[in-house]
Parts: sequence; structure tokens; C-alpha cells
Amino acid sequence: MTAGLAVLVALSVLLFVGAIVMLLFFCRRIQVQRERESLVFIQEPADVYREELNDSFMEQALWRCGVCKFLNHPERKLCDLCQTLKGAERDVAGNKKHTSSGSRGGSFSRGSLSSQRMGRIGETEAFSSSQADDAIGGSFGRPSFEFSRKQKPQNKLSKLQLAASRRQQWKRMPTTDGLHRWVRQEDKSARGYNARNTQRDSIESDPGGRMSLNRYLDATERDSNLSVGYIRVRDSLGRLVLNESDVVATDFHYRINILDGTGSSELIMNLEGVHNLPFPDKIRWFSTEIHRLWLPWESGHAELVVRRDHLLQDSFELVAAMKPYQLRQRWRVVFDGEPALDAGGVMREWFTLLFAELFDPAFGLFVSTVGDERSYWINASSDLLIGEEDHLAYFEFAGRLVGKAILEEHLMPVHLALPFLKHVLGVPISFSDLQFLDDEIYNSALMVKKIDDIEPLCLDFTATRIVDGKPEIVELVEGGANIDVTRENRARYLDALFKYHVLGSVSEQLLSFLTALYDVVPEGLLKLFDYQELELLMCGVPSIDVEDWKKHTDFKFFTHNFPTELELNNIEWFWEVVEDMKNEDRVRLLQFATGTSRVPAQGFKGLISSDGRVRRFNVAFAGANQSFLFPKAHTCFNRLDLPIYNSKEVLSEYVKLIVQMDITGFTIDRMREDKQEQECHRDENGFADFKYPKGWCQPTKPPAWVPPVAKQAKRPQSSDGGPSKRAKLSPPPEQEFSLATVVANVKKAAIEHSHLPAEVASRLFEEDATISYLTTDHKSWVYHVPQWYKHVFEHVTPEELWEAMADDDDTESQVTWATLFEQAWEAHPKQHDTIMMFGKPAKLPRFQQLCGEMGSYRYSGKTFEAQKKYPRGLEHAVLHMQRMVEDPATHRTRLTGGLVNWYENGDHYIGPHADDERDMMACSPIVALSLGATRHFVFTKKTSKSAPQGDEAVARLELQIGDGDLMIMGGTTQRTHKHAVPKMARCREPRISITLRCFH
Repeated sequence: MTAGLAVLVALSVLLFVGAIVMLLFFCRRIQVQRERESLVFIQEPADVYREELNDSFMEQALWRCGVCKFLNHPERKLCDLCQTLKGAERDVAGNKKHTSSGSRGGSFSRGSLSSQRMGRIGETEAFSSSQADDAIGGSFGRPSFEFSRKQKPQNKLSKLQLAASRRQQWKRMPTTDGLHRWVRQEDKSARGYNARNTQRDSIESDPGGRMSLNRYLDATERDSNLSVGYIRVRDSLGRLVLNESDVVATDFHYRINILDGTGSSELIMNLEGVHNLPFPDKIRWFSTEIHRLWLPWESGHAELVVRRDHLLQDSFELVAAMKPYQLRQRWRVVFDGEPALDAGGVMREWFTLLFAELFDPAFGLFVSTVGDERSYWINASSDLLIGEEDHLAYFEFAGRLVGKAILEEHLMPVHLALPFLKHVLGVPISFSDLQFLDDEIYNSALMVKKIDDIEPLCLDFTATRIVDGKPEIVELVEGGANIDVTRENRARYLDALFKYHVLGSVSEQLLSFLTALYDVVPEGLLKLFDYQELELLMCGVPSIDVEDWKKHTDFKFFTHNFPTELELNNIEWFWEVVEDMKNEDRVRLLQFATGTSRVPAQGFKGLISSDGRVRRFNVAFAGANQSFLFPKAHTCFNRLDLPIYNSKEVLSEYVKLIVQMDITGFTIDRMREDKQEQECHRDENGFADFKYPKGWCQPTKPPAWVPPVAKQAKRPQSSDGGPSKRAKLSPPPEQEFSLATVVANVKKAAIEHSHLPAEVASRLFEEDATISYLTTDHKSWVYHVPQWYKHVFEHVTPEELWEAMADDDDTESQVTWATLFEQAWEAHPKQHDTIMMFGKPAKLPRFQQLCGEMGSYRYSGKTFEAQKKYPRGLEHAVLHMQRMVEDPATHRTRLTGGLVNWYENGDHYIGPHADDERDMMACSPIVALSLGATRHFVFTKKTSKSAPQGDEAVARLELQIGDGDLMIMGGTTQRTHKHAVPKMARCREPRISITLRCFH
């Protein structure tokens, strides 16, 4: 009985424990499922532009900034325009319960904020927390503004907040002639106010210690803010001058000449209605009109090849030589010597680096404003620093560059000073704007304005500018050095001083800049915005909102849409690391992943690719549990490849290393290879046993579920365990066309016949090359050498090029890489061949020509006759390819024939197939050269009974073959796999491939 009771108790305990375990299991399963459901998986990118984005703003109540009155998304914690904390209001109280960051993010972050003197009172505004946010759709409670005489202001408006608070100070008013005039907006509470009242007078007249905000602001800024407004206009000689705003009538229409290669047409639109729209609606309208300016890719495009170490000079020469219509064509940027294809990321980096050099004060074109926040103004001494003949051309270049950035919707990493922005828009400039150029000059001018006894200052009508560190006197008026400043003429002096600094000293440079800017983006289109909105459009949101980043990030898991628990943990750790970062570190991480350090005005949902289409930020997990790997960026696609880390600490270490390193260019794989080379396991031939992705170290044996990827040719280890200087590839004697033999012969031919230096050949064929094994026995393989023919082309003699490629009657013409492709493309057949598919004739989806000495070749149900001579422009390349595979006895080439395929664009393709070996030498290599556009080359395992079964062969391998790349398919590849060049919808550029074979 006792034993039975004990058994019963034990069973009860086991059942209870089992129930608890099952309950915990199901709870965890439900939690994982919820986490999965909350994730956004990567999907095929839709053709969506920024103006087509669904605006969640309109479905929710916006909150109005208490400083600048800008309407912000409900989820924003800081105002996008002035960085004021949500809920903070302008107040004259001494405390600021909610503070703002006040500084701009990005590589060109502004300085710390300090108090700024304004008007006749030496104190500025502060903030207090409003009881309720001022929200559209909600109740509008009027906040109370309190002033305590016992407290001094602790937190004062930053320059950014001050500028934003004045953005609606001027308003366009229509006139009877259809034009508009600028009118200053004055508060009703300021009417009848006596300018002689001081802050003390106002407080004493209010026993309760309360006063209106508007009255306080009027007291502090009346003298400076309500000064005369000036607008830059062109005089009869075409020069820029300042005229008083109340006598200048402006055109508020959008006038644009739509340019193309043949002519132009004019479009006129009234902007008055659009100008009053909320900012999100303005952005959508603006993006739509910007896209109308783009010239189609088919009408022509420009490729800018620049040297990284001569970036500014090369870019200047290329852009300056362009015609106006070319500025609205699509551009592609190539860094000389770097293999990256520009799908957006290269151009973004080009813009970032170029703006940094162009606006660097050391160059002499622009200067940093004097004050606590960095922005850029025109250097009045640019003619002396750069040269009187060249400096205006550089300002034209700067205007074109800024216009192109706006046109392409790329964000600028530099801020233009407020007077600069006002000049761009044609907005009135007043005396108070001088403080946004130079605090010292502005404060000195205020002192001159206020003091009674001015003669002891010994001022005259001159200004001082610094040239090469030395002061230089400039007369503000004719004979100004002989005119003393007195109480009677100080107003004239201050007016002349103001005009000199905001325009007179830089009028020629500004005119060149604006003219070039409007050549790209019409002036009328920019007038849609006020100056702070324009800066937000050009430079993006100053700070990075992590919640917005999370909300608009997609994830791609190693097993599609089925994340593992470790992957979910990595997501959680990643966001925790990002949240713990300072804003400047987040900026660097964003720069690393996307090529831009700023977030567009629409937030992260507005990130785009090079063609203007929206491409969300996305994270793809790469590899399995390889915690020693660096993240990898694909800036063209706003993608971050994140290895699966085993702990948050390791993830944090590698992400922070990326943030701390100044990584530019598209050769980061080399950095990883150098660091990880000794950790990689290698096979008997000295090649890495497994690799994912290129440049990352790999485990000894790949997991069964990992898809096949290319193996990179690495230096083998020497007897002492370190990497040897040269790869030793000893082929098995029974394999006539073994991998080792082919690689050795390719390198030998490059040195002996193509004149490549030995060190170049070693790097090209051993370090840069990749090998992909398609079967576990390594008998099927693919050898890929990036940019092989470009290296050959650079080292051959001009005489050899003339002999192989030039016309018989034009032997002195210079053959370039561009003319090579042009010659080869012009040689393509004018009609498509037909083949038999499923018993029916079908048009070949590309142009094709069989060449060589084999006479004919039959495939796809049709026999093709070969022409003995290869097309003009390709003979030189074929000659160097043929030298790679020679008969050891006769030294004659075995590559006796081949196919030349011309792909007009991404619609041209070649379907999955394997070459028929009955007409070729068994297991002989097939050598292919690609010229032009980068295309995908896909291998898929055959499903026939004779093909390898199970895991003996990889199921799929995809390579990217670029301009000048060499690819060799060897061994039993044609027996085990099919290969194809699939369609590529977004590829608009042509491609030529030459595929040589060892025919009998």
C-alpha cells in the first residue's frame, strides 16, 4: 500500500512537472510567433517613388512645434525642423522642463549651443512644458507663459530654433498685376507698442508677473527683426544687388523649360495654392515635379569615371563640360580601379566625399560661419585663394552639384547658412540675419546701434577681411576710409556694413552659383518651400529616430521567412546596441550601410535607390553562428548583411568596430581577408574549402543547409603554418585539363603573352580570383577572374592594339576601352537567329554569331555555320584567351571556336542549358569573357539520372560577371550542371560575351 502510494505521488509529480514544461514550451512558442509576426520580411522591391508613399501622417493627429509651428508626425520626439522636444513651448520662464538636443547630426555636426544675444535685451527665450501637445484634430489649449523675476534664463534658443521660429516672418501677397510682394508679418499684440519700453517697464506694468509671449519677443527683437528687408535682384548690368523688399515685385509661378536633345517647351504653374499645403504634401508634389525633369535613360546617360585621390578635380572637369540637358540625364559614377557597379551607393558616396572636399574651408571656396553652429557661406576671398579665372567656374560647379543632389533626391552632408538659403529662394534678408553669418560682427553692430557716444570707437566706413591670415581693408562706400562714423550717419554705416557682408562681398560668386543651380532645378520650383523647409529637404532630418528606423526596416533570414531563435535574439541585440549609441555613431552606422549620413524628410520610409524608387533599409542574416565576422554593407540596396552572433557582446563589438573605422570605397572585403587569412582552412590546392560570402572566413565544413557559394583563391599555408607567398598548384598527372593546370597556364599566358607584371598576375589570378566547386569531389568547378581583360588592355603595346583592332586605313587612331566596346557592339548581327524549341521555331532572345575554324556547330535543333574571323574589336581579346589553353606539343591553341553573344539589355538572356560535349574534347575548359553590363550567371544542378545525386553536387550557384571579367568552366561541369544568363528587368545597358571552346 505504501509502495503504491509512493508510485502514485511520483507519477503526480512527474505529470505536474511535465505540465509546467509543456506550458513553458507553448508560452515560448507563442512569444516567438508574436515576434515573428511583428517582423517585416524582405519582399521584392515595388516600383514606388517617394510621392507615392502612403502618408500615415494624414491618419493621425500631428503635433505642432511650440517654437517653429512646424507640424510633426505623432511618433516624432523632436521637431524635424528645429529639434525642439515634443511638448516644449517658448516661454520667458527661467526653466526649461523639456530640452532639445539643439545640434544637428551627421558627419558635419554643428557645435554645442550657447546663448545668443538678441535685440536690446541681452536675454533670449526659453522653454516650458505645455500641459497638452498642440495637435491637429485635438483640443487647442492656450499655454500660459510665466516670467519669474527671480530666475534667469537657463536654456536659450539655439540658432536652429531661432531661424525656424522666424521662417514665417515674411509672406508673399498678390498684387493686381499678377505678381507678388513680400510683406512682413507683425503680431497684433505688437501694434501700438512703444519701442522705448524695456523689459523692466513691461514687467512693472504687469503686477502679476505675467505677460504675453508675443509682447516679450517684440520687446527683445523689435529693433533687429523689424528692420528693412532686402531682396537680391539683377540690375541693368546683370549684377546682383539688394533692393528694399517693399518695392520689388516677384513672380510666384513655376516656369520651366523642359529640355531635351532637340528643343524645349515651357510649363507655367501658379504656386500660391501649393505653397500653403502641409509639408508632407509639398514633398509629394515636389517629388512628382522633380521626376518630370528627369530625362529617360534611353535618351542618353552619363558615366563619370573619377580617381579617388583626384576626386574634386576629376569631378569638376567632367561636370563643367556638360551641356544643360545633360545635367538632367541619369548619371553613373565609377571610382577608377574599383569594381563596384553604381546602383545608387557609389553615387551617394561620391556626393558625400565631394561635398566634404568642395566645402572644406581649406580649399578656399566656402567658409564656416562664425558662431556656435556650423554652416557654410561663400568665401569673399575665393578669387585670391583659387584664382580670379577659376573661382567662378568652381562656384558654377558647386551650383550644379547642389542642384543635381536635389534633382536626384540625395541628401547633402553640409548646411548652407541662413542668408545663403534666403538668397536661393529670393526671400527678404534683414539685419538680424547677420548673426547667422558672424556672431562677432552682429554683436559689434548691435553695440554700435545702442551706445550714445560712438566717436571714441574711431570707426569709419570700412570693413576688414582676412586674406592668407592677414587683414585687408575694404571700403563700404567710395572714400569710406575718410568718412568717420557718427551718431548721425551710423544708420547708414550699419546698412552698408550689412549689405557688404550678406551680398556685396560675394555677389559675383553667388550669381555664378545660383545660375548653375537653376540650370538643374528651376528657381520657381524651389520657391515652394520656406528656407527651413528647403534645408530639411536638402539635408534631411538632423537626428536619427531609432523607433522610426525599427518601424521601416525589413529582415531576411537564412531560411526564408522562418527565423531561428538565435536570429530573433540578434535582432533584439542589434536594436539595443543602436539605441545605446550616441547620435553621431548612429550616423556613421547609417553611412556605412546606405552611403548617406542623413535621413530624408519622410523618415526611414523615404530611403531610395539610384533610380528614385523607394528601397527600405534591410538587414539580411548571412552565415551560421560565425561570431568572428564583420557586418557587410550593400549601399546600393540600403542593406546590411549581419552575421549570426552568439552573444550581444560579440555583436556589439563588431558593430562598434565598423562605426569607429573610416570605411570608404568598395574594397572592404580586402580588409576582412587580411585579418582572417590565417584562420581559413584550405584544401590541397591551396584554395579556401568553403566561403560565404566573398571575403569572409569560412568554417572547415559547410553545414548541409548552407547554399553553395564561391570559394576564393587564397594563398596556401607554408610548412610553418603561415601563409606562403605563392600558391603551388600541382595537378594530378591523369587530368590533362585539371584546375591546377588551367590556372597555371592562364597565369603563364598573362605574363608571357599579355605582358602583365608577375606581381600583377599573382594578385589577379591568386588573390582576386574565385573558385567555385560545384561537386563535393571538386571535379566540377568554375574559375572567375574579375577585370582580367582590363588588366591585359592596360599592359599591351599601342602597336598591338592598332594591329588587332584599328581600321587598315586608320592605323594612327587611338584605341580606348570605350571604343573597343563600341566597335564590338557595332559588329552585332542585325537580325535574331531562330532555334527550335519544343518542335517549333523561336526567335533567339539575343544576337549571336558562331566563329572559328570548326566549320559548324549544332545545338537547339539547328546547325550554325561559323565564320572564320571574329568580329572587329574582339579579335585582340580572343587572341589572349586562346593563348590560355595550348597543346603542349604543338603550342597551338585548343580553343578553336566560340560563340559571340550580344545582349541589348536585361530583356536579352540565355536559358538553362549544358554544352554538348560530343563535338568537344572531353572535360575541356570553356573560357568566357564578358564586356559591358554586369549580369548574373546561374548554375543549377542537373536532374537526370546520370547527374550526381543528393548532396554530391550543389543545387544552385549564382555569380555576378562584370565588365572585363574572365570565367572558365572546367572539369565535369557540363555533365553535372546547367548554366544560364537570366533576364534582368532593371538592366538597361548592353553586354557582349565571348565563349571559346575546344572543338575537335
